Amino acid sequence: MLENLAWIGAAGHPLLQRSEDRERAARTIFESHQRFLLEFLSQTRASDSDGPAGVRLAGMEKLYRATAHGRGAILVAPHVGNWEWGALAVARLGFRVHAVTGAQLHPLLAPAVRALKERQGIAVHTPADGFLPLVTALRRGGLVLLLTDGDVHSRSLAVPFFGRLVAQPVGPALLARRSGAPIVHAHAHRDAAGSIHLTIGGVETADRSLTLDQDVRRLTARIAAVSEETIARHVTQWCIFRPLFEGTDAAVASGATRRCAA
Repeated sequence: MLENLAWIGAAGHPLLQRSEDRERAARTIFESHQRFLLEFLSQTRASDSDGPAGVRLAGMEKLYRATAHGRGAILVAPHVGNWEWGALAVARLGFRVHAVTGAQLHPLLAPAVRALKERQGIAVHTPADGFLPLVTALRRGGLVLLLTDGDVHSRSLAVPFFGRLVAQPVGPALLARRSGAPIVHAHAHRDAAGSIHLTIGGVETADRSLTLDQDVRRLTARIAAVSEETIARHVTQWCIFRPLFEGTDAAVASGATRRCAA
């Protein structure tokens, strides 16, 4: 984690310039992750107005417009705040949510975690299931949730990310090309009072005038850029505990420094 924060600091993040700042940020990230785990185990309270942390929604009109054509939508998000409660909030609105995930918490707990999600209306898929179930879900108007900074993808592409060329999954772009569904940016950060804010951002669509390779690169780079902006804004809630920047090459991405400074 400290190595990742150091790379982000080198890209210009003003809160991660000194080692003591990165140590402080790392402790805050672990606190955020511990809170996420407690919230994860109390999912039935996600929409309880009397609970300690409600879910507040912003930008939902963008999601409704994106799904108005009946092709569903591909929600892409980083591991920021409480992404699980963000998915639950969308499911409680009546959307059919399909999440792609690897083994969470521990492989032995995977069946129980899957059952917990499915009781809350979220269908669980693994990368081994392939694209067909996801394409089918989208054609039926469902939402497919993909966490794009995870490590369960099988295919990736190096695109600019915090001033480096970093491997990012191409699954969202390929799924958009294959299904015709739009890509919708989202994230669920936690405010100082403990409330979770689910924010729906911009929308990307496949461009059939481009070749498959060109369009996949364009969409993947765009997803990485939006994820970078979100992570920079909520870096102390970014729960990624694996090295992202090892062996990466310097990227021509001067915009990363400007985004971090902003």
